[in-house]
Amino acid sequence: PLSTERALHYAGRLAKAKFGADSDKIDLVIARLKRASAEVATARLMRSPLQVTIMSALLEKMPRPPHERWNLFSAYYRIIFEREQSRDIEAASILSVYKSHVDIIHHRVGLILQIDAEKSGATDARMSLNTFEKIVRQRFVEEGFSGSELDSLVFRITAAATDRLVFLVSPEENYVGFEIRSLQEFMAAEA
Repeated sequence: PLSTERALHYAGRLAKAKFGADSDKIDLVIARLKRASAEVATARLMRSPLQVTIMSALLEKMPRPPHERWNLFSAYYRIIFEREQSRDIEAASILSVYKSHVDIIHHRVGLILQIDAEKSGATDARMSLNTFEKIVRQRFVEEGFSGSELDSLVFRITAAATDRLVFLVSPEENYVGFEIRSLQEFMAAEA
């Protein structure tokens, strides 16, 4: 675990790397992080580099941080989702139109990977692209999609996940998983 001093040092270096010469933005984020680190409820959410990185990303957008770990990850998912949605990539249109489906797919993949990891004791859970495709297909069939529309959606979402689909990535060819185990655990809890 990082001490408050080390967490803020890390956050300062992160802000400088991210914002470069924009000293106003750096100062704003650092001030918000200092305030967050002084509050008992949020200081405990700044104990690892991952948590500090997430908190920094959130405090770029919002003046006050979440006070619970669940809210921290939920807000982070929302911000990353919105960021991916605004990019000029194929997945952006999928995210705009099929948000609730993408959410459910994340939940289901997180739960399946979490169960698999607990059974096997593995730390880097991932699933085959074929299994992922089946999960995507099942979700859209449940919602009444069929025929070429279904096939197109399954193809597009599966292809997007091989690059990045919010929290889902392809850590190696023909596999899908979460880059960060804590985010997988969050999605499993959501399921």
